[in-house]
Amino acid sequence: MPVDLQRLQQMATNGNAGAANALGIIYANGTRVPQDFAEARKWFQLGSEHGNAASEMNLGILYMNGRGTPVDLNEGMRWFRSAADHGNA
Repeated sequence: MPVDLQRLQQMATNGNAGAANALGIIYANGTRVPQDFAEARKWFQLGSEHGNAASEMNLGILYMNGRGTPVDLNEGMRWFRSAADHGNA
């Protein structure tokens, strides 16, 4: 079943952290959309604001690799620690 991007965006905007993380992954991978790490970071950030540990881990990866943001190892580690604190070791 194909993913309905508009529905995911609506869910994410309404506070669904899992939907926000899914959108981040879609944009990071370029699945059915042009690959856009800045857009991925936006959705991972939103998921993180709602306590999604996977979004926090994914933000850490973006910061560590300079995808959609300048490389920032300290910020990457901060997000990895937060993800671990929320159960994503």
